[in-house]
Amino acid sequence: ESLLLRHACSKFRSWTRQTGHDVLVEEGRIPNVELAERVRLTPGLCLRRVQWLEASGVIRGYRAVI
Repeated sequence: ESLLLRHACSKFRSWTRQTGHDVLVEEGRIPNVELAERVRLTPGLCLRRVQWLEASGVIRGYRAVI
């Protein structure tokens, strides 16, 4: 496990602990503006955090479960 991935996971856990893990797990494709409102961040900061989580490999993709 790389240092970057460990840091990303730590940052992810910290962020989701504060914001509610269920929002990201249950509604992974929630529009950024709605996610930002629900987690009480500005849309720009929320988008950067999600993009960072994607780039660091914490979020590896999105899928539909039917």
